[in-house]
Amino acid sequence: MLKLLLLILIHDIILASGQTFIKHGMGTVSNVNLRSLRSILSFIKFCVTQGRILSGLALNTISLTIWLVILSFADLSQAYPLDSLQYIVIAFFSVIFLKEEVRGLRWAGILLIVVGVTVVGLR
Repeated sequence: MLKLLLLILIHDIILASGQTFIKHGMGTVSNVNLRSLRSILSFIKFCVTQGRILSGLALNTISLTIWLVILSFADLSQAYPLDSLQYIVIAFFSVIFLKEEVRGLRWAGILLIVVGVTVVGLR
């Protein structure tokens, strides 16, 4: 169980880091329009030329690899609920690195979700 929790925590930190990089990279875009082939190609070009977005995608790939390792030995019905810890990590990263404001009610909701799915995931 300790191995599972440790790997999930590592996975969640790497995943949150990747999402934070992607969000920071997307912060320079005012409006994404995907209504034409030209705008889709323009958006793809933007994404593949942004270092932060590429870094985020690389970190997400690493977190996916760790998730695959987790699933190689843990039950999905146990691992997936425990993975809800990512909600807490994402919220902290959003406050610290993206300077987002997370108010009390949102923290309470995050905590409620984490507690609920953790109870479901425990044996």
